[in-house]
Amino acid sequence: MTAAIEIARKSQWVNRIREYTILLNDVRVGAIKDGENVRIDIEPGQHELQLTIDWCGSARLPFTIAEGEKLLFRTGCRIGGFDYFHPFTMLYYVLYKKNEYLYVKQEEIRPAGSIEIYIGGQPYEP
Repeated sequence: MTAAIEIARKSQWVNRIREYTILLNDVRVGAIKDGENVRIDIEPGQHELQLTIDWCGSARLPFTIAEGEKLLFRTGCRIGGFDYFHPFTMLYYVLYKKNEYLYVKQEEIRPAGSIEIYIGGQPYEP
């Protein structure tokens, strides 16, 4: 039995028609399109996940995965809203923050059927 990771890419205007390359331990294991979810079967153990687009990308995210476990990661571009139209935003990331242009973060997987109930804006715990 192997383990699996699932990567969900946020749909954004920035880079809409471009793919992110998925690197696991510095080896290309796939690509992900705008708004897409990709599942990759991997061996259990310690790994590093990074996403790239051209010469920019995300920071490396180390994680450990156990046999039969499934981990969820979310990714997207840090540029959004009016920042997209600023003339120096892209240049800033390319020159100074090339490994922070994209983000990748691990998400908690909730069991199927679990819901959170809020009362008065506070989570309800029975």
